[in-house]
Amino acid sequence: MNKFCRLNSFDVNKGPGPDKIPSLLLRKCSSSLALPLHIVFNRSISSGRFPSFWKTSYIKPVLKSGSRADISNCRPISILGAKLKLFELLVYDNIKFKVAHKICSQ
Repeated sequence: MNKFCRLNSFDVNKGPGPDKIPSLLLRKCSSSLALPLHIVFNRSISSGRFPSFWKTSYIKPVLKSGSRADISNCRPISILGAKLKLFELLVYDNIKFKVAHKICSQ
C-alpha cells in the first residue's frame, strides 16, 4: 500500500505542523494508520470535499538575502500538518504515475 510506504518515509527530524502530529508518531503507527487514512483520503477525493482544518498551515518568513528588517527580502514557507503533507504526496505520486504511464505509452 502506497500510503504505508509514504508514512514510513516521513522525516522524523522535522517539527510538527499545526495539527501537532509528530512525524515519528506517523512512522511508528504507520501500519495502523494506513487503512483509515486511505479511507478518509478516498472519501475526500470522491466527494470533492476536504476538511478545512487540514488546510491550516504555519507561515514562516525565510530570509532570501539582505536586511531582515525589509519584509520584501523574505519568502514565505508554509509548514503543513502531517495529514495534508501525506495527502499531497499521495496525490503527487498518483499524478506522476499516470502522466509517466501516458507519456511512455505514446
